[in-house]
Amino acid sequence: MMSATERHGRRRFARGGSTVTAIIAEAKDRKKRIEALMAELQASQKAQIAAE
Repeated sequence: MMSATERHGRRRFARGGSTVTAIIAEAKDRKKRIEALMAELQASQKAQIAAE
């Protein structure tokens, strides 16, 4: 049998796992957005150079 403290700890750990998963997903989304912005910037710079 688990004590109340152990049960509480396991519930907190389970919730923490989903929080970590959410943070990782958010970081991946940010990375994709940064990569897209970098590609946009590079394209803009190339267009500026070509226009000169």
